[in-house]
Amino acid sequence: MPFDPHARRGYRRRLVEIGESLGDAACCNDLARVEGLKAERDLLADELMTAVAFGGRDCALPSDAERARVGVTIAIRSVVKKLQEALPDLGWHLAGRLRVGRLCSYEPEAADPIRWIL
Repeated sequence: MPFDPHARRGYRRRLVEIGESLGDAACCNDLARVEGLKAERDLLADELMTAVAFGGRDCALPSDAERARVGVTIAIRSVVKKLQEALPDLGWHLAGRLRVGRLCSYEPEAADPIRWIL
């Protein structure tokens, strides 16, 4: 999850503090403290890594519209897959003619008109 710049600075500042404390704990031969600081350092580093994308950019949270688009796409593809199993002709027909994305559409073949039998 992305952090605001203030939180990211706080995490990085704490990582520096942990690095200094690790040196002190190692000099004092305080193994329990060393292990605790290493565990905290690893946790903070993992949290920072999840908030940063490739190239050091911040990860962006998907918008409500993007989450809805992905949900609709998954639902439509799931239904088409089930149709391909239950009614293969219809399933394959829809698989080739449904378009999903920002807009969803059905694009029938103009040269191959469909005759529905109900």
